[in-house]
Amino acid sequence: MLKRFLVTLVVLVGAIGGVWVIGVTKGTGVAPLPDTGLSYQKPSQFKELLAPVYLPPKTINIPKLGLNREISVVGVVEGRIGVPADWQGVGYFSGSSKVGENGNTIIVGHLDDNLGRPAAFWAIRSLAAGDEIILGDGHRSFTYRVLESAFVPDGSGEVLQEGLGGPGLILVTCGGTWSMVTHSYSQRLLVKARLVGG
Repeated sequence: MLKRFLVTLVVLVGAIGGVWVIGVTKGTGVAPLPDTGLSYQKPSQFKELLAPVYLPPKTINIPKLGLNREISVVGVVEGRIGVPADWQGVGYFSGSSKVGENGNTIIVGHLDDNLGRPAAFWAIRSLAAGDEIILGDGHRSFTYRVLESAFVPDGSGEVLQEGLGGPGLILVTCGGTWSMVTHSYSQRLLVKARLVGG
């Protein structure tokens, strides 16, 4: 009995290294799918292009307090986080996470002015768990929900880096008692919140 073979020519249209490849396979008439023989992984720059873009906060809105402010940028002054020049101003610490980014976004404001009158963050002491704080980056809004408030000694810093279970926000203002000697408050009030939407 004669066995009949079909001969199939597989032509890879294109050139690999400038050489045309022509293969001959014997079989039942079904040719295998051609491939280059080369493996491929997306270059890392593609991943970077697809990564989320995070921006510094531009505005803050605390509905419970009726507080709406534009946010300036503050840096480090003599080893300590700076504060806005304006008593009613609110500042974003440029060394902290951007809005919605992992880590904590640090926002600072004065408790009172040099005459003891209420300043930008006078009322944040009344914030409680569940209250909302909304940050805007000029394009999107991000809603954070308050977890807790805490007083820490003046000079504390490591607490600003503690994990809050996701992208976090910490509002910072003065607290404790005023010292006529150091011309500073003895504590800092931190209001900690976690991102819930954006």
